[in-house]
Amino acid sequence: GARDANGQLTRTYHDMADAIRALSTDARIGQSAVQIAALVEAGARMGIQGKENLLAFAKTTAKAATAFGLPTEQLADDMGKIANLYKIPIRDIEQLGDAINFLDDNAQSKGGDIINVLQRMGGVADKLDYKKAAALGSTFLSLGASAEVAASASNAMVRELSIATMQSKQFHAGLAELSLNGADIERRMTKDAMGTISMVLAKIKTLKPEAQLRVTTQLFGKEYGDDADKITNNMSELNRQLEVN
Repeated sequence: GARDANGQLTRTYHDMADAIRALSTDARIGQSAVQIAALVEAGARMGIQGKENLLAFAKTTAKAATAFGLPTEQLADDMGKIANLYKIPIRDIEQLGDAINFLDDNAQSKGGDIINVLQRMGGVADKLDYKKAAALGSTFLSLGASAEVAASASNAMVRELSIATMQSKQFHAGLAELSLNGADIERRMTKDAMGTISMVLAKIKTLKPEAQLRVTTQLFGKEYGDDADKITNNMSELNRQLEVN
């Protein structure tokens, strides 16, 4: 609706231009009208429709770009992908920006890394909502993991517990040591994946120190057992970050 049948600019175009200029005067956004217009254009290319949705997307992305010191166009693409992966309505995209910003401000993790992790964790978006996924990934980041490791370890924890009945004897031996069984874990993962992960880690923490790494390795494999062990010994940090969001 920005142009009429004769190719002339319409009231819709001018209203959008006025709204973009108004956003550029907001000190919290910290982006020029030209930069905000580019974000509106990027949102439109992604298929976002409607003035309010496009402005909401541009506003959230611009604020995040300023807060995290990231390139606006790349961040627009990343935020759009995350919204799509986690089925976040565009009208709620500001909540996504706020969730990342809260963790950036209140944990030893950076917004850009959290965004990276959320994209890499898209495969388990049906099990974890974006706030819980961000908190889990951010906890790994806070404990010194790279974005790639944080996402891979988080994915592994969700994946391995979600297919508990299909796992090896070694996996089931680890569950047995925690007085848990695969079928129950699978059911729990469909209802509350993050709560189930926290419950399993809390049970591991009750074991003798020398047994903890062995059991996390039985459950999550040699590649991610040590990462899960770090979380097990820092459950208070995981719980804190879950509460932040």
